Amino acid sequence: MSCPKCGSAETYRKDPRDWLVICDRCKYTFHKHPIKPVLKSEGYKHCGTPKGRYQVTVWFHPYLKFTYSYSISIAGGVLAGSGLPGHKTLFGCYGSPEKALEAGLEEVKNV
Repeated sequence: MSCPKCGSAETYRKDPRDWLVICDRCKYTFHKHPIKPVLKSEGYKHCGTPKGRYQVTVWFHPYLKFTYSYSISIAGGVLAGSGLPGHKTLFGCYGSPEKALEAGLEEVKNV
């Protein structure tokens, strides 16, 4: 990722779950969606179709700050559909990461 001010590729985050990106060359700071999820839960789905390992990940909502969305992968595939506009694999808008994780785990049961 390059700096929008000087174009340098020398950028970094203090934490992969952080919005803030810092340019090492010009010290400009800008916001970019985090590269690691806020929360994650894994398990095995024994009932229904598809069966197999699942993973629910909670991300910052791409449009609303201080809210969260979840994504689901089951048996190596990613659940997609009528998710958020421009982000068909992200679902919901929750006030806490725990609520988003809970909703994602409930969705795994219903798929």
